[in-house]
Amino acid sequence: MKKLLIKLLFLTPIIIFIACFNLYVDPAKLFSKGDYEIGIANYLNENKNVENLSDYDERLLQEYLIEGFDSPREVVVLGSSRAMQINKDMFPGRTFINNSVSGATFEDILGLYELYRAKDLLPKSIILGLDPWYLNRNHGQVRWKTLGATYDMAMQRLGLDPADVAGSFLEDLIPYRYLELLSPSYFQQSFKMLREGQGTSYYPTTDTVGEHNIKLTDGSLSYNFSYSNASAEEINRKATEEALENPIYSLGGFTQLDQNYINTINALVKDYLDHGGKLVFYLAPFHPKFYELMINNEKYKIVSDAEIYFRTLAKNHDIPVVGAFDPAKLSLSGNDFYDGMHLKRSATEYLFTTNQHSLD
Repeated sequence: MKKLLIKLLFLTPIIIFIACFNLYVDPAKLFSKGDYEIGIANYLNENKNVENLSDYDERLLQEYLIEGFDSPREVVVLGSSRAMQINKDMFPGRTFINNSVSGATFEDILGLYELYRAKDLLPKSIILGLDPWYLNRNHGQVRWKTLGATYDMAMQRLGLDPADVAGSFLEDLIPYRYLELLSPSYFQQSFKMLREGQGTSYYPTTDTVGEHNIKLTDGSLSYNFSYSNASAEEINRKATEEALENPIYSLGGFTQLDQNYINTINALVKDYLDHGGKLVFYLAPFHPKFYELMINNEKYKIVSDAEIYFRTLAKNHDIPVVGAFDPAKLSLSGNDFYDGMHLKRSATEYLFTTNQHSLD
C-alpha cells in the first residue's frame, strides 16, 4: 500500500502537467467554446473558402452552418469523409451543401438530419453516404456525441431505443473531452501542434487547391497539393497500410449487422420519404488493394453483408444507388484514389455524372 501511494505521489505532477498542457494547446478545440468553428462557419456562409484549418469539431461547425441557413437547400449530402468529394459542380442550377463529417457514424447522420428537421429546412434531396461501420455496434467512435442532443431528440421522436455504442463506465460517467485531457495521444497531438506552430491562422481564400486542405463554400473538401498529387506507389502503400491495421478503422468487432442500427436507418429513410424527399444512397468505393485485403480477411467479410443490406433497403423503397464498395464493379483503378478509403474528386464526379438520373 505504501509503495502504491508513493507511485501515485510521483505520478500526480506528471498527470497534472499532461492535463494542463492538453488544455492549453487543445489541438482538437475541445474547450474553445465554439469560437473557432463559428469563425469558419461565418466565412463559409459568406461564400468564402477557408484554408489552413487544424483539428476542430466538425460536428459543431455543421451546427453553426445550418443555424445560418434561412431557406432549405435543394441537395444536401450527409456522410463521412468518404462523401466529402461530392460537390456543387455535380448539380448545376441547384442549391447545395455537403454536411459530411470525418469518421461519421449513423448517430452523426441522424443528429444532422434532425438539425434540418427541427428548423423545418429539410432539403428536396439527400445524398446519404453509407459506410459499412454504420451497422457495427463496436465502431468505437465518440465524436458524434457533439450531436448527442439532436440525436436523442430524433430517437425519441421516432420512438426508438438509443442505438448507442457500448462505452466504458468512464465514458458514460465523464464527457469524452475531459477524458482527452489525460490522453497520451492527445498530449502527442498537443506537442506536435505547439512544435510546428499549427492551428491558429485559418483564413479565407479564393483558391480551390492549396498548400493546405481547403474547406470549400459548398462544404466539400479540397485536399492539399501534396496529398492530392501523391504517386501511385505512395497511394498503394497507404492503402495497404490502412488495410493491415488491426482493427481496420471502425470495423473492429464487426461480427453482425446490428439490429438497432438497422431499425434506426429504416426509420430515418421512412421519415424522410414520408415528407416527400428524394433519397440517393452513395456507396463510396474502397481502393482496390484495400478492398482486396479487407474482403479476404475473415474478420471483415461482413462488409459484403452490409452492402447487401443497403442495396436491399434501396430496392424496397425505389432509392437510386450510386457506387459500390468493390471498385472493380465500377472499373476503378488505384489511380482514382487518394488513399485506401477516399476516392478522388474527379472519379467521384464521374460516378455522379453517369448517374444524373438519380436526382431527377
